[in-house]
Amino acid sequence: MITIETLYDKKIDRRINPAVVVSEMEDYFITQEIEEYVFTQGITKNVYKFLDAIANKKEGKTGVWISGYYGSGKSHFIKYLFYCLNKKYREKAFVNFKEAVKNVGALEEPNPNLLALLQKKMEALEIDEIMFNIDAVSGNEDEKDRITRVLLNQLNNFRGYNNTNIALALYLEKPLQELGQLDLFKQKIKMTFNEEWSGNQLRFTRMSLNKVLDIAKDCNPEFDTDSLRSTILDKNQDYTIEFLVNEFKDFLKSKSENYRLVFLLDEVSQYIGSNTALLLNLQTIVEEIGSKIGNKIWIVCTAQQELSNLINNTDDKTEDFGKILGRFETIISLESQDATFITKKRILAKKADGIGVLSDYYKINKGAIENQFVFNHDLYENYIGKDDFTLTYPFIPYQFRLISDVFESFSNVGYVGQGVKNTERAILGITHYTANLCKENAVGYFVPFDLFFNDQFDKNLTFVARSILDRAYNINEVKEAEFAKRVVNTLFMVSNLGESHRVNFPATVENMALLLMKAVDTPKLEIQKQVAQILDLLVDKNIIQVSEGKYRFLKDDEIDVAQQIKHTAINSDDKLKYFYDDVIQKVINPKPDINFFGNHNFKSAITIDDKEMIRNGDFKIRFTVFDITDIQQLAHTSPSNDLVIAISEWLSTDTDLKNKILDYVRVQKFIALNSSAAKGPRVETLNNFRNNNVILLNEIRLRFENKFLSTSIISNQQIITSDQLNGNTTAARYEDMIKKHLEETYRKHGLSNAYASTNAELIVNAKSKQIKANTGLDPAEEELANKLNLMGENPNVGDVVKSFEKAPYGWKDIVTLDILLKIAQKGVKRFEWKNDSIDLVQFVDKGLNNRERDSILILNQKAHSQEEINGFIHAVNHEIFAENVISSTTSDFKEAVDQLKAKLTKKLVDVNKIKEEHELYPFGNHIKKFHKGLTELFMARDQEQLLELVKQNKNILKADRDQYMYVVEFIEHNLKTYEQIKEFIQGNKNNFNALDEAEQVTANTLVDYIQNDKEPWDRLPQMKKAFKEIHDALQNIIKDLRSETIKMYEIVFGEIEQHKIKLGITEANLTADSSFINRIEKEKSYSRLEVYNVKINDFRAENFKVLEDFKAKAEAKKSGKEYQQSVIINVANEMPPTTIETPEQLEVYISKLRERLMVKLAKNQKIFLN
Repeated sequence: MITIETLYDKKIDRRINPAVVVSEMEDYFITQEIEEYVFTQGITKNVYKFLDAIANKKEGKTGVWISGYYGSGKSHFIKYLFYCLNKKYREKAFVNFKEAVKNVGALEEPNPNLLALLQKKMEALEIDEIMFNIDAVSGNEDEKDRITRVLLNQLNNFRGYNNTNIALALYLEKPLQELGQLDLFKQKIKMTFNEEWSGNQLRFTRMSLNKVLDIAKDCNPEFDTDSLRSTILDKNQDYTIEFLVNEFKDFLKSKSENYRLVFLLDEVSQYIGSNTALLLNLQTIVEEIGSKIGNKIWIVCTAQQELSNLINNTDDKTEDFGKILGRFETIISLESQDATFITKKRILAKKADGIGVLSDYYKINKGAIENQFVFNHDLYENYIGKDDFTLTYPFIPYQFRLISDVFESFSNVGYVGQGVKNTERAILGITHYTANLCKENAVGYFVPFDLFFNDQFDKNLTFVARSILDRAYNINEVKEAEFAKRVVNTLFMVSNLGESHRVNFPATVENMALLLMKAVDTPKLEIQKQVAQILDLLVDKNIIQVSEGKYRFLKDDEIDVAQQIKHTAINSDDKLKYFYDDVIQKVINPKPDINFFGNHNFKSAITIDDKEMIRNGDFKIRFTVFDITDIQQLAHTSPSNDLVIAISEWLSTDTDLKNKILDYVRVQKFIALNSSAAKGPRVETLNNFRNNNVILLNEIRLRFENKFLSTSIISNQQIITSDQLNGNTTAARYEDMIKKHLEETYRKHGLSNAYASTNAELIVNAKSKQIKANTGLDPAEEELANKLNLMGENPNVGDVVKSFEKAPYGWKDIVTLDILLKIAQKGVKRFEWKNDSIDLVQFVDKGLNNRERDSILILNQKAHSQEEINGFIHAVNHEIFAENVISSTTSDFKEAVDQLKAKLTKKLVDVNKIKEEHELYPFGNHIKKFHKGLTELFMARDQEQLLELVKQNKNILKADRDQYMYVVEFIEHNLKTYEQIKEFIQGNKNNFNALDEAEQVTANTLVDYIQNDKEPWDRLPQMKKAFKEIHDALQNIIKDLRSETIKMYEIVFGEIEQHKIKLGITEANLTADSSFINRIEKEKSYSRLEVYNVKINDFRAENFKVLEDFKAKAEAKKSGKEYQQSVIINVANEMPPTTIETPEQLEVYISKLRERLMVKLAKNQKIFLN
């Protein structure tokens, strides 16, 4: 038998320190830390990056920042840097480093040649290293310059001085050493106290300081012991960064140019935390060293986070912190994903024979290996090939990721101590310990995940975690069965993963079974069955809880609450209320208002078992849930109008779902009763149960949705099974249930489909004058008419509407009103409202008002004798219209009325068209009167009113018809001439004043004719002659005036041309041209021709001014003077009209005109007289 331990390259039971400590310098660990250091490509490049900076950097900042997550190997990394720097360990450290460089890509850095040059350069340097964990060596005093003190103390310690009291080291020990008296001082201390000075300095200074100072003064008489004592005892002594830099300078005075002092500070970010003062202290130190000392002193820091993140986490984020990033010019980032690879290489590396054995095993069992350890998530992987198998075995790749997630989650919830996290050191330690446990197993054994739950894991558990586990361990079935305990341990690890991890790896039976497998041939289904049995036991004992197939441990208070919930009593009302509100309402969402048959709103009552949820309706929907009555019995006992949705038929046999519903109701009731009084942890506990109950409710709803498609219904006491129903969703299936029930319950509803469904449609139908041939009543009308006969004499509309709203009709009130309307239109019925006969429009108007319906009575139409019918036809045909409107052979009065109204419809269309086009004419009154008479006939509310109107108004209607026909004839033959006269009057009204007195009388007669004559056909011949006379007279007058006007303007145009010549102007188009004369020639208005005559002088003056201004402007431009625009002054407007008879009167007139013109001239500077 080949055991697993024989496969490993190194002894699996060797001592390994998973957590490297920088202060641990035991030879065994030094050798192990060098020889077993695992280089990834990233680590290889980072080591080279650091050493290259130390060896070759000449200028700039000498700060190095090494970041990585907790446990990512920062301490081991910085310690390996120390080994590479230190002359004692450098050669050994470089052996592994050189091998690692060979694995770097050929085109990448570093390569062997570069490394050789670097090693040669480092051999030429003198390097000292000071390595320490800053948190371990720091005190708590003097916060703002604490790092300054740490560096001073570590420098002093490196030089052999006291490392806690700076004053003692620098003002006593250092001067003595510089004088060569330090060894003598130490000898005298030994002689006096019989103890060594080194290591006991602090105790000596506290207990025997005076004696120590006396001995020092013996060695150096120049010591001022009083001052020295005061300084040593002064704990508030200020040590600034400048002081530190000066001390560094003093230290370096004796060093060569090739000297390097490297401070390696581990866990700096953990030490700084969010302390602003410490971060600023560190920044300034690095800056001052870089600027004042150069590359001889280096500050190397490791941190759990990148520097930018550390800045973001400090208490005060001022812009100064941006400068810190620039102080550390060399930044190295370690990748956390290296942890698994490092663990495998360091712990699980196989020797050659071991690789051979595993290669053969993999070849034989490849298919089983690939299929056995498979999870439904890419994060948790199986072996990716033979090489991965040989490196990872006996572990399975997913286990490293999963145990890492367990450590992180347990640390976050306080189930393990602070040192255990998802880190390299934790994974390294637990993997080594677990591998050691199974070393004697034969090849073929695979580590089950619960083997990680070993003493190494267990010892880190906190009391809280143990108390939860102990409750499971104390169950007899767990105590007595090792497998049960394994299940408990595995569940505890995976069920307590953080929320983000639980999503990827839920604690299900399937996952648990995979985690417990030890071999590739373990039957999955068998182990799943065993796991499920243990989990069911734990659920029953209220140790764990299951939700959506995922298990978790209950906490102390949760167990207490679970027990109380278990004993919470629920009654029928609780079950029905919660099931209806949280399941039926959310999944089906039944509404009491149901729109069906396209135009009808039904109201349903809703019950669940015997609990009423919504009362009163046209029919009842009853959900049977917990009712155990057989469905056949339900069909016999349910009212015919009830729709029974028989959920109970299948729920009574689905015990699991029924129990889950009861559990849900029980939890909801408990939470409702106890939430208001909950305090402390109980609030969180109730929230947990509430959240789990939400998940349970979702499961119930989902299962209910699926089962609902298998639900039978009872309609009209008949069972309709699910295969007779349609709909692939709950909503569609519920809708079909309603549809089937309503179609059967209201089976005569289809008769009403062809009738009005809205108020608007009903109103339109009432106003419609389209008369169909009397072909008898349609089925719905026949149904309603028969019902009316059974309701007694003159039933009211309200009772009729209510009667037809019920089964088997279910007619909407509007539909019933429309059917009544159609019956009345066919002459079978008529209506009265409060003893007054009403027409169909009034019937609809009042019928649409619920409060008026009871006042509307439905009566049979009155019968008429043949004599009455014949008289009606004669009056219409011969006395009113003089044409055959109604057939003389008609024997039915309703038919006669229908024929009349049909004819009236056409006539009204024709009359209305003429009315719209000509009603504004004086003769339009005849059209309107005839239109009104026809409309009254057409709008008669019933047959009797129409008959009465014909009798009373036949003479008036005949006279109106005659006048209307005159109008029609006039329009057809003479309207064009009439319009010509009218247009002439409108266009020449202002010209009539030019006519002589006799002609004006004739013109006024024409105007009166057009405006007032209501029967223009009588005087039309006379008016046509008058029109011609006036038209010809006006044409002659306008022609003479036009000729006279043109002659006057031709004279003015000649004057303008002469003035242009006089001024010497040759430019064209300055003044009005011949087009002005053309406008006068086309003018036909007498009054506008007169205007041309009146304005001729203004026309002359305006054109003269244009010429004068043009001339003046040209002369001003020529002489260089500024041009002044002239203003037209009309002399006639300046002086009133007057008669002059003597020279003296003329002088006076001229003098006054001159005065006024001088005023105008002074105001305008330049005037143009017209």
